[in-house]
Amino acid sequence: MTAGYAIRPVSVADAPVIADHRRAMFFDMGHRDRAVLDAMSGHFIPWLIPRLQTGEYLGWFATSYESVAAGIGLWLMDWPPHLIGPGIRRANIINVYTASDTAVAAWPALSCSLP
Repeated sequence: MTAGYAIRPVSVADAPVIADHRRAMFFDMGHRDRAVLDAMSGHFIPWLIPRLQTGEYLGWFATSYESVAAGIGLWLMDWPPHLIGPGIRRANIINVYTASDTAVAAWPALSCSLP
């Protein structure tokens, strides 16, 4: 535990929370069309679950007293062979969110504690 926060990996059971974080992330970035955000979230969960199951999507939550304060997620994308390497996979960060009431306190815990 760091600064009152524990870091834990996400699981398939966390898919709805991950989707909520993703929706909130885009809302906070200024995307205010709720119908578009709802549709994205509705399509994201079925995309996310198999990737969580195979380890193609990795994520971590900063939690405090069983409440999720922040999260980050990345997708290990297939990558074709390239001039700089043989390919295989590249990480793409697709979710980053901190609940507004915990923003200042949670990020040091996440940034210092990821594996």
